[in-house]
Amino acid sequence: MEIVHYLEPAEKVWDSVPGIRNNECLGNFVNFFQGNENWFRNFNINLVIIGVPEDRNGFDNRCCSKSPYEIRKSLYGLNGWGNESIIGDAGNIRGKGLNDRYQALKEVMEWFLQNNATVIVLGGTQDITLPVYRALSGFQKDITMVIGDAMIDLDVTNQDFSSRSWINKIFEESGGALGDLTVMAPQKYLISLSQENFFQENYFEILRLGEIRGPGINKTEVPLRDCTIVSLDLRMCSGQYQINDRIRSPHGVEHFEACQISRYAGLSDQLKVFGLFEAGIEDKNGLQNIALASQMVWYFIDGFLARYKDFPIRKLEEYKYYVVHLEEFNEGLKFYQNQINGRWWMEVPSENGVRVVACDIQDYRKALRKELPEKWWRFFLKCKGEKLGAL
Repeated sequence: MEIVHYLEPAEKVWDSVPGIRNNECLGNFVNFFQGNENWFRNFNINLVIIGVPEDRNGFDNRCCSKSPYEIRKSLYGLNGWGNESIIGDAGNIRGKGLNDRYQALKEVMEWFLQNNATVIVLGGTQDITLPVYRALSGFQKDITMVIGDAMIDLDVTNQDFSSRSWINKIFEESGGALGDLTVMAPQKYLISLSQENFFQENYFEILRLGEIRGPGINKTEVPLRDCTIVSLDLRMCSGQYQINDRIRSPHGVEHFEACQISRYAGLSDQLKVFGLFEAGIEDKNGLQNIALASQMVWYFIDGFLARYKDFPIRKLEEYKYYVVHLEEFNEGLKFYQNQINGRWWMEVPSENGVRVVACDIQDYRKALRKELPEKWWRFFLKCKGEKLGAL
């Protein structure tokens, strides 16, 4: 099997945690690829971890190529769930050249996605999201992305590609046809006007840091529930080298909030790839970064194991149905609620008529007040080809 040659087995070594016996550690319940192609035969693993030790396209943070090794050592010593048939570790992506590693990752990702596995990608720098996107776009057209970052990695002139400017490349390769894109946790003073304009003109969403702090963290669940790819830059968190590799920023997502975001991502029934990047280990604080990264992955797995199997797996006919009539429209706004877990969805305009997207109770309450939810407006204007800034 050809993809075997793209993978280097991970070491089955992890740090112990006081009070957790070795037979209770997560690593004890992981099915490790050990270099034999038989591991891929009769494949029946739901969740796979892949490391990508790559930072050569990094604008900064050049030492994070070592992160996949260190994250595993911390992660696998944490408490496990006791089911080795669910989680597999495929090792690390090989590749002498940068493009070789990109191509190897793409082909390995394609194989796992075609075999119905959800993939956790441990970077490395965040530009690795590009080959991940290429893999998924080969057999799924409507791709929705959520990116977590303190900045927006976008060069609006499209003249540069690096870990600080890769979003525009994905937009270019998609032909402008991304199902939706949300960047969460950027800080207003780290975003240029041209970047904001790009997002407005393409009907994408920016959830700024101030909007998702404290109780606002629940706002992140809605876009995460709809997404197929999540790409998190660890530098979205407080105490990180967000602007450069010299000064740590006091602002950012708090660490427990980052774990909550990761769990929301795991709960998403539509999610195919969870990527965690830019975990720098360059100084004495690097061990804290590794601990945080491993705990974020742990919470993603925890969410994955607790998935509700909501829409689109479950039929909308099973949900409570609401229609809010507005004078401006011939048809009312249609909402659906799963009364078991309190989750909401609504119908929004699309090029093919309508589509159903995640929302929350606040969107329904806005409609009751004769206000159109912002997410509904974005899809409506995208369908009409009008500018969001004109509202």
